[in-house]
Amino acid sequence: MGRKKPSTHENDDVTTTQGGGGGKLNGKNISDSEGLENFVEILYQETKVAKRLIGDWRERDRFYLFVNSNSIAKSVEDITKEINHAVSCIPLASIDISLGTREDIDQLVNNTRNGKFKASIAEEEILGKIESGIQERNVDRSYANNLLVSIAKAVGVPTD
Repeated sequence: MGRKKPSTHENDDVTTTQGGGGGKLNGKNISDSEGLENFVEILYQETKVAKRLIGDWRERDRFYLFVNSNSIAKSVEDITKEINHAVSCIPLASIDISLGTREDIDQLVNNTRNGKFKASIAEEEILGKIESGIQERNVDRSYANNLLVSIAKAVGVPTD
């Protein structure tokens, strides 16, 4: 997961280097804080992954996004878990932050630890109907038409 050369993340006060090199956080040396360096590295990597996925999804049509909504939700959930893990690596006791901020970070970690992302209820219902139709080998034309109308509404296509 570690990069091979030092990196500075734009618009940050954090500089990290591989192998516990001397980074700074608001002018304080964090070379002794491996947890904070791990946090920055994981956050950087997961942000890159999220940015790539968003770019991929942005170029897809609505029907693709609809059909793959559960897979997309799983990807977001995985990224969230990794970021949550990174936040939990921060050595809060050794950083000069207020007790309120520490409590907020702890609450954030606890709230997102078991977070689940799901497709919307409407999407799940339609995907269930598709699955049911396949299993029951339903070839009724009105069933198919109703299903198409439901899909069109779910992806924002006018049904007039």
